[in-house]
Amino acid sequence: MPGRRVFFDVGSGARGRFMRITEVQRQDRTSMVIPAFAVPMFQEAVGTCATLLEQQDQHQYQQQHPQQQQQQQQQQQQQQQPAPPPPPQPPQAQPPE
Repeated sequence: MPGRRVFFDVGSGARGRFMRITEVQRQDRTSMVIPAFAVPMFQEAVGTCATLLEQQDQHQYQQQHPQQQQQQQQQQQQQQQPAPPPPPQPPQAQPPE
């Protein structure tokens, strides 16, 4: 976010504890206040959005790079195949008694 700064502050007032998120861009300032009891719900919502964005990015990347997706699938299939057994060892000579 070039030219923007975002601040996260925690405070309390007559109405209780809160978290304030402030975005400053040049001379403009925008704030959002979240009551302390709602912070876990806000955190969950942000996490859900982040997961959805990541999934969309992966889907878009796969559409733009289909060859790499095929290579990844082949690598995964090779990793899932069991390794061949080791070759048999020749018998060791017994020392004379």
